Amino acid sequence: MSQHGKLSVIMVVMLLAGCGTAARPPVAVVPPATATSTSPSAAGVNATDVMFVQMMLPHHRQGIQIVRIAKDREPREEVRGRLINLGSQQGIVTSPGDLPYGVSKAGAIYITRQIAVDYAKHLIVCNCISPGKIVTGAGGLAQDPARLEYQRRRTPWPRFGRPQDVANAAVFLASDRASFITGSNLVIDGGWLAG
Repeated sequence: MSQHGKLSVIMVVMLLAGCGTAARPPVAVVPPATATSTSPSAAGVNATDVMFVQMMLPHHRQGIQIVRIAKDREPREEVRGRLINLGSQQGIVTSPGDLPYGVSKAGAIYITRQIAVDYAKHLIVCNCISPGKIVTGAGGLAQDPARLEYQRRRTPWPRFGRPQDVANAAVFLASDRASFITGSNLVIDGGWLAG
């Protein structure tokens, strides 16, 4: 935080080493000034107070260290800081042939609950967002025709998710409107898990 100044929200993407094709550093921080936002000020969130962190498991200890530092800050309203982990529907249900990704997302969901319980007394809020099929333009398995057809049949909502759907959930969880929500996993999947 000394590097980026005031910090209210940390968005974390956790992956197992070896997920994806691109080489990733163990911990990558996107400074608040360069992070894009989705009109967070409407919900009382200042985009310059948000940090995005991508970390590879087992380097999650560095994320826990960020939470420990945040617990010593002065609370804004009734919350000192908010951690929003990015899980996935694949952390809840299986996806054949994609074990490392599913395990990393299940880990993100578990870590969310553990941090919420361990740091609630310090006024740290921790939640997770778990998207289902979100159209991002990613290649590979995300564009496999057989998988896409299965996902279309399985998703009750008449369209796949959009990045804006995930961003809207993050803005809500980062706002003071969600100050009593902690340890939750908000699934954004168009009803897939409900059906």
